[in-house]
Amino acid sequence: MRFLAGAFLALGVLVVGSPVVAQPGPARHVTAELVSERQGIAPGETIHVALRQQIQKGWHTYWRNSGDSGEATRIKWDLPAGWQTSDFVWPAPRRLPVGPLMNYGFEGEVLLPVALTAPANARPGEKVNLQAKASFLVCAEICVPEDANLTLALLAWSRHTGNLDDLDEAITTNQCLEGNCALYLHLACQHRVARLH
Repeated sequence: MRFLAGAFLALGVLVVGSPVVAQPGPARHVTAELVSERQGIAPGETIHVALRQQIQKGWHTYWRNSGDSGEATRIKWDLPAGWQTSDFVWPAPRRLPVGPLMNYGFEGEVLLPVALTAPANARPGEKVNLQAKASFLVCAEICVPEDANLTLALLAWSRHTGNLDDLDEAITTNQCLEGNCALYLHLACQHRVARLH
């Protein structure tokens, strides 16, 4: 399974094909991190993790189909042998009209989930570090390319030890992102394992 950016001058300036992109700088307009539905995964199991973007007010990133201009968020995973991820499961975007152009993307906060599958030979008790590089174009009146090197640590556990005690610990150490479950991601809250809608 699977979970945005474009560029142009915003105030009445016609853009012919090419976006206006600022040079990358130290200021960041998107805070990005990896989050998981829970802290453990059993051998051969699939759970859901997500790229969370917290976007500065007045700025936006883009959906998989960015519209008249733009570029979707991308992620490149560096996983241990045998681990696999799906493409993003894209939530519904917002319409982002600018002059005669119509783009599609996200403002505020968005979760872009993927399915993560552990190999059948994952060793219970082993800590696994998942690494990824996310790239996105974040736009207001200009667009700035940004990227983030991200890490998520998960514990491999056996199906027999992934019980309510383990889930209780996961719940206390993971933040339940209230209001974002509709974006395809149910987190491990109140002893329920997350599943895609």
